[in-house]
Amino acid sequence: MKKLHRILATAMLMIMALTLTACGDDLEGSWKLTGGTALSDFIGADEGMSLEDMGMSITFSFNSGNKFVMSMSAFGVSDSYNGTWKTDGDTLTMTVDGDPMVCSYIISGDTLTLAVSDGGPTGTLVFTKN
Repeated sequence: MKKLHRILATAMLMIMALTLTACGDDLEGSWKLTGGTALSDFIGADEGMSLEDMGMSITFSFNSGNKFVMSMSAFGVSDSYNGTWKTDGDTLTMTVDGDPMVCSYIISGDTLTLAVSDGGPTGTLVFTKN
């Protein structure tokens, strides 16, 4: 009976390890900003006003090899940034030109929520996977 328990416990640990390993891959892909509070509070947007109504767009493309591209446009100005990313538990670090931005993140289905508190506007940013 003890041997069966050990086998089951080992199998469960292996399944949990594989599940956690797969979670990091969920970040890879293209994500479009669809909501949140950080930018709304920062620019003084009225409650209920969408980012699209304000002409704001941010897209992240997290690629294999821990590279990302962030494309953004707001108020008629567009720009793009290349950088690297890494995860550690629920922490995402994105680095552009040696300048890291650290935030916590949660992926639920096709929704990525970033909790931003590292300088600049604080709050959440919500992205939907394209």
